[in-house]
Amino acid sequence: GGGTGTALDVSVTVAGRVATQAGGFNYQRPAISHLETARGLTGGVAYIPVAGNTLISVIGAGFGKADTHPMVSVGDTRCEEVVWLSDSALRCATRAVFPT
Repeated sequence: GGGTGTALDVSVTVAGRVATQAGGFNYQRPAISHLETARGLTGGVAYIPVAGNTLISVIGAGFGKADTHPMVSVGDTRCEEVVWLSDSALRCATRAVFPT
């Protein structure tokens, strides 16, 4: 799952024998610093209309060194298409928040 992992054990099993490296792995969750849309900001917040079809650039850190098929949601609504641009940028197209 998501979250932050600190000093996690790493185990390998071969032919029923287990080797473990205690505290051998750490990771941090992705962080979002801000959003950008072609429609701009309203009150300092990205304006995303409920009708959908808005491209959002998600700027932050920890999005991965390669495309790992990230997911982006606006509220409970998942973006239709997410494009990994870099470890610090994703772009997605929103769906309609409320069915019309």
